[in-house]
Amino acid sequence: MSFFGKKPSRLTQIIILGLTLRLILLFLDFGFDVNNHIVWAKEAIKYGLPGFYERAQVERFTTTYPNYPPLAIFLFIIAYGLYQFVFKATWRVNLWLPLFPSKLVIFLEKRQALAGFMKLPAVFFDLALVVLIYRWIRMKKDKNNIFGPLAAVSFILFNPGFFYNSSYFGQIESIPLFFILLSLYLLFFSKMHERHLQQALPFLLVVGLKDKKFLKAFFYFSLVYFINIYHNWPVPKIIFLENFVNSPMVVNGVIIVSLIVYSWLVANYYADKKTSPSFC
Repeated sequence: MSFFGKKPSRLTQIIILGLTLRLILLFLDFGFDVNNHIVWAKEAIKYGLPGFYERAQVERFTTTYPNYPPLAIFLFIIAYGLYQFVFKATWRVNLWLPLFPSKLVIFLEKRQALAGFMKLPAVFFDLALVVLIYRWIRMKKDKNNIFGPLAAVSFILFNPGFFYNSSYFGQIESIPLFFILLSLYLLFFSKMHERHLQQALPFLLVVGLKDKKFLKAFFYFSLVYFINIYHNWPVPKIIFLENFVNSPMVVNGVIIVSLIVYSWLVANYYADKKTSPSFC
């Protein structure tokens, strides 16, 4: 037992250690691209998000127009807002409390401090990536694994390339990497609901209206969508239809044909993308 109660788990302990390492590096220096992150956040807050990607930035560093995806911009806005909150709070405390260290306020006025705050999203996703990989390894339970989950995630948490890139250089590769692994994790370790197919159908229809050959895929997956729903909830109860959708031949046939159609869609997507970069 620790002084505060229950002793932190081993995973929590190494995450705290990894976070401490990153926080030490956070305010030492930053890559030139972080200037873009600062400008994008400031101008998104000042001028709003409508037309954000079409608007040339007032302050320009390596690029005139924003070229990061919306999620990154939102995270930069949050980081910039957090910096402003901390700076204003520190300034007020310094005015109210004479004993407060004024050098902290002076430090927060420097661009180096602001850059440190802008690197927080990447640091957070570094840690989120570690937790995700830890859960993945624990759920997989592969006897052939040479290392346990804690040792394995340590190779990420204390990998010089990872913490240098996020907490020192200020790049955000850990963010898309997290979502890529999260999608695979959910694919392998969670059950997809039969209703999830509905989310893809409107997009497939839009593509089909531009290219009629994709309408066939839209109608096919619409049928599969109905079969999936009726298979799970056969109402109204029609014996013939219920027996049909529960038939192993139908179930296996739908799986095989769906894989074929999906492969065809992927192949056509890349073929059309080569001939028409604006496709979709």
